[in-house]
Amino acid sequence: MVVRLFIIMLVACCTLSAIGEGIPEGPQIRIIPLASPLKSEDRCGQWMHPEYTAEDILEMIEGLKPQVLEPYITGAQNPKAKVPVRKGNPKMTVKEFLNASLDAGAPGCIIIPKLNLTWISWGKEKYFWEAAENNYTLPLKRPIRITNLDNWNGFIEKHGEKRAREVLERLKDIGYEQLGVNMAGGYKEGFGHLSFANFLINKETWELRLSTLEKMKRDPHINQYYLYIDYPGQMDEFMELPVDKQADVFTKVIRQGQKKEKFTFVYPVLFDKWDANKQLTSKTGKYKGASMYEVIQNEINPGHKKSAATIGKLHLFILAGQSNMKHMLPFDTFTPAVTEAFRGDDIVVVRNAVGGCPIRRWYKDWKPATEGFEYNDSRTGHMYEGMQRKIAEALGDRKPDTVTLVWMQGERDAADGQHGVYAESLKGLIRQLSTDLNRHDINFVIGRLSDTRVGEPGWDAVREIQVETATLYKRGAWVDTDDLNGPDNDVHYTDDGYRKLGERFAEKAIGLMQKQ
Repeated sequence: MVVRLFIIMLVACCTLSAIGEGIPEGPQIRIIPLASPLKSEDRCGQWMHPEYTAEDILEMIEGLKPQVLEPYITGAQNPKAKVPVRKGNPKMTVKEFLNASLDAGAPGCIIIPKLNLTWISWGKEKYFWEAAENNYTLPLKRPIRITNLDNWNGFIEKHGEKRAREVLERLKDIGYEQLGVNMAGGYKEGFGHLSFANFLINKETWELRLSTLEKMKRDPHINQYYLYIDYPGQMDEFMELPVDKQADVFTKVIRQGQKKEKFTFVYPVLFDKWDANKQLTSKTGKYKGASMYEVIQNEINPGHKKSAATIGKLHLFILAGQSNMKHMLPFDTFTPAVTEAFRGDDIVVVRNAVGGCPIRRWYKDWKPATEGFEYNDSRTGHMYEGMQRKIAEALGDRKPDTVTLVWMQGERDAADGQHGVYAESLKGLIRQLSTDLNRHDINFVIGRLSDTRVGEPGWDAVREIQVETATLYKRGAWVDTDDLNGPDNDVHYTDDGYRKLGERFAEKAIGLMQKQ
């Protein structure tokens, strides 16, 4: 009995020693397959990617061979719950999936979960601690002993430093050996309990935010630094960049920064609306049509075999207008739909939209409908010039095979009483774009103003002009938006309305292109 007890104690010590080594050095990736626990009936993480099976996720990890999956899960997990598997494959539980995920990574791969401090702010503190205990006791081959806290800055600002310190101390009492936080709002004190922290890229310039990193490095307790492109705000804007530019941020800005500044980039692969598999670089650019997943793969596991890219057609979509175009997120429904419809071709989507802008900001030869109308003549056409710069940056020296202008604008002209020149301005804009791009086969899709102000002369006139222009223009089409602005009949649309708007624009654009 004494000998058996000694062996058990020895094994336990060895296990703790291995775990206590902390976060292993090496590539980190961000995939979040199990999250949103408070939205599920059992308050455990639910499967977040219905388009993918467990095997799909494991193959993504296998192809990258990361050292750390961070954050991989959010909230409490039910080890016995089932995860979706490919048809014909054996059933798989959450426990089996998480252990398989560890095996798919590099030797010694670990999982770091996310604990959301916002749960405490929402009055869900009991659940926060349930999730912390659950993660710590999950029956994994490499148990979770490290956790990352989200919304650190917001928590301190709302609850104070004393409360923040108490949370860290209690997590240490549970047994967590290392704690980290997401310092999305800049450096905040960790009271000697933090050993790692995340900082963000600058979403205005897509350069490194070194001021936060420098402050983290001055903290004697924090010794590992991780860079995020965080979601939803940062990642939403990152997805607005041409995909070749996204790849440049990874391969130039961040790669060089890691060497010089000694931090680790947590490569975004699959979470929220971001899917690196669906972000495709241009086929004629330097990345040769590689997906962002393949770009990441080349960065952290270059020996893995890559798929060959084929050269297809190049389709340019220009999304322009005012606020309702600005609020429509192309990557939500529009870009996936046109990408699927023209699979194998190169898709370039350029958006040029600012709230409250009249059509004169695009049409350079605009003249007012009435004498005495005051406006800043120097700003006539300035949005169009910005749009042309974006197009030039996205295309480089390539020439598109098709061009489609998607237009959602007119509210300002209807309100300003300039509806009398809207028809000529709209037609003039199309002529202007055709001339500047040196082609006369541009497809044109317009979103008709909603019914929010039907009965006002200017509003009714612009609606009629939009339909008439789209109908008479042989490569034109229009979409109805009357049902997109919710029960309050607002000028702006609901979240679901914007998704439907993207779907309708894509459907009309695809239809026009397939007719040619």
